[in-house]
Amino acid sequence: MSAIPFRRTLKLTPRGIEVAGFLRRMYEMVNTKLPEKRHAILIAILSGLGEVRSRTRLEKLVFLLQEELGFDFIASYSFSPNKIGPYSAEVVLDAKELGAMDIIEEEEVIHPTYYADGRDFVQYIYHISPQAEEMAHSIYDAMDSDSRAKIAALKKYNDMPLKDLLEYVHNKWPKLKT
Repeated sequence: MSAIPFRRTLKLTPRGIEVAGFLRRMYEMVNTKLPEKRHAILIAILSGLGEVRSRTRLEKLVFLLQEELGFDFIASYSFSPNKIGPYSAEVVLDAKELGAMDIIEEEEVIHPTYYADGRDFVQYIYHISPQAEEMAHSIYDAMDSDSRAKIAALKKYNDMPLKDLLEYVHNKWPKLKT
């Protein structure tokens, strides 16, 4: 004879736990982060450009979008002078948060013995994670045509060799280079 009321316990598989975590982070992203727009801007840049090769380049693209192209942010990034030009710890932090939420991927490429003293150089390549592509495209597509055009205008800077991009930014905003 079975006990009444009958009770069954279900458990998620390891993959189910992973998917549930992803869905929870997506929910948090949509309901708490995107209204600030900063995270959405990084997602839109990566959705529009495909990938960005290096943290420095990502910072400069956000800077150019904001300062040169006049993209209207609700919560803009702040930039401070640095040896490599305008620097924003907020861009790096937001990229790391998006990476922790599995929205973007931050791929590390190590170039061994890159420097004269034998140190390695680590390059970060950013792109939208496969599981977040649909969401990223919907964020990009929801932007007005002027905003999408400004993000598309970043392509020429994204395609530049990093040295040329840094030179361009340094020459145009010399006060932001230490």
